[in-house]
Amino acid sequence: MLNWKADSLTPYHDNVFRAVSNTDNEKVPWRITFYYCQERKLLHAAYSGGEILFGSLVGL
Repeated sequence: MLNWKADSLTPYHDNVFRAVSNTDNEKVPWRITFYYCQERKLLHAAYSGGEILFGSLVGL
């Protein structure tokens, strides 16, 4: 678990994540790689792999 303040640290910035395990009703195939960027409270990511050519997400 991360313990951080959104306006002082950016723990997701420039990180790359890949699923290492899944449930029986697999939602994220292990072949998908997520590339995260964070600027203060804004988090965005791009992902691709397997049958997915490109995807993105944005969060606050």
